[in-house]
Amino acid sequence: AGARVIDALFNEFEDWSVEDRKKALSVTGLSVEEEGSRKAVVRGTLEYFSRDMLSSIKTRLQSACQKGAGGEYRLDFDSDHPAEMDPAIVDAVREVSLKLLGADSVKILKRKTWTEDFSNYAQALPAALLLLGTGATGKPRIAHTGGFDIDESHLHSGAAILTESALSILRKLSK
Repeated sequence: AGARVIDALFNEFEDWSVEDRKKALSVTGLSVEEEGSRKAVVRGTLEYFSRDMLSSIKTRLQSACQKGAGGEYRLDFDSDHPAEMDPAIVDAVREVSLKLLGADSVKILKRKTWTEDFSNYAQALPAALLLLGTGATGKPRIAHTGGFDIDESHLHSGAAILTESALSILRKLSK
């Protein structure tokens, strides 16, 4: 049952243009748990690059489940909430990053993607998203793709940024 749903899922998105696929959808961590011959649980994480695309994605997922299941199905979404970053945390991380790395090494990006896993963290506590080791020259380093290769030489900078950001926030709170 699970394999049929997965096949239907890929077939459902096959007619999208390459450009639409780039803008619309990334599926990560897809897994199937067979529960006998008549029941399967399919889980995964969606990333969509435009909030407008979510309703289209949901419609196609409904269609894929209907075709693949060949009978009853239930489609649940754990979260429809985009990642909301806390302005105070973002400011602290930005200030510390600029201080430690300099303006040439820090880029402030407009939101490009909504990731459900990060949004779960951001709903639970104040958060900011920091992309580290993904902006190297040469080929792009796009997370959640087969060609992703983090530049590990920046991990020490990340540890310093996180530590100093936490200390900065604690100093402000203690005033």
